[in-house]
Amino acid sequence: MDISIDIPNRINSTIIYTFDKNDFIIDNEGNMLYKIPYSENTYWTNFKYSYYNTTDIYLELLDIEIIIITKDGYKYNIKESEKQFENKKWYDTEWPLPSIYTIGSKEGLYFKMKLPINNNNIIFSVLGFIDLYPKVENYILLSPFNTYQFIFYKYEDDILLEKGGSIWNVEHSDYIANIIKKACIIKLMKDY
Repeated sequence: MDISIDIPNRINSTIIYTFDKNDFIIDNEGNMLYKIPYSENTYWTNFKYSYYNTTDIYLELLDIEIIIITKDGYKYNIKESEKQFENKKWYDTEWPLPSIYTIGSKEGLYFKMKLPINNNNIIFSVLGFIDLYPKVENYILLSPFNTYQFIFYKYEDDILLEKGGSIWNVEHSDYIANIIKKACIIKLMKDY
């Protein structure tokens, strides 16, 4: 069943990005990694995969994780595959994830899944909404314990016409006191 986006679409524009067959990379453990694309002022909220033209019953369910690779190269699971995800069904991303321009580096948000035998039949999509939150320089994701978890830092240089960003894990809230004051705090979806 697909998500009905009629009402949210009237409030904020919707983007559905469908990955190309070649949009993934293979990591050292044989997993497919789809890097979530950059889209200005977009917050990614849902994902699904569709597996077509196959008799492989086991591909009706896949283990999928969402991981963050931070600026300093650390990997964090933000949505672990506690269960297998069903074919052609939308799932949420835990948080509305701010789209950050980290093109050209490994840093970013990724969907991770085991490489199936025939990956040519997989179509992977991500759903996002534009302008869900105010346009600010920093977004902070709150953990399930309401502590600061990740900082999404965006910058725009109007003179040089450059955009960029980075993602950091919060080691200690004392270090980011100035960032917190001017950041947009993003809670888990279940907490809204």
